[in-house]
Amino acid sequence: MSVEGENARKKADKMLEALHKYNSQILGDDLEDSIIERINNAKELKDILDKAREQQLKAKEDYLNNET
Repeated sequence: MSVEGENARKKADKMLEALHKYNSQILGDDLEDSIIERINNAKELKDILDKAREQQLKAKEDYLNNET
């Protein structure tokens, strides 16, 4: 697995941990904290996946350019 793939897996695991944590205690201020944490984790995961996709496309382009 690539570094980006491993980072994405770790971030997804972190998001699941937060989901399970907050599913058992959503009250008052904890609800706001839960929402903020989930949004931030989702943004971080999106950034990691975007970076991985960019590198994947670059690798494909490099491969195709070197093939000819």
